[in-house]
Amino acid sequence: MGYPGRSHFRFYQGDTARSTITWRVKGEPVDLDGYTAKMQVRSGSPAASPVLELTSGSGITLGSAGEISITVPAATTAALDPEIYIYSLELTSSGGEVTTLIAGQLTVTQEVTR
Repeated sequence: MGYPGRSHFRFYQGDTARSTITWRVKGEPVDLDGYTAKMQVRSGSPAASPVLELTSGSGITLGSAGEISITVPAATTAALDPEIYIYSLELTSSGGEVTTLIAGQLTVTQEVTR
């Protein structure tokens, strides 16, 4: 696939965060049956321990028409410090091929109303 796509996510601390992306190759959605997904969020450096990790069935839902739905519960975003993090999202096929689909920054904005 080459280099991953770039995307900037924004979470509001204390809110349920939802996002859906669609993986397409030459305009056609990729059939994600048999794939698994993993997303890790880290503070500043790839060497830092993850502050958030999502997987298939635990925050990430894969659809057969290339849809990847990400959901982070309000209690989880509430526990994140407001700052700019880095992340990447990997998909692994049933044959073991790993593709880093997207990577970039995730900004958590401080909650005001509690």
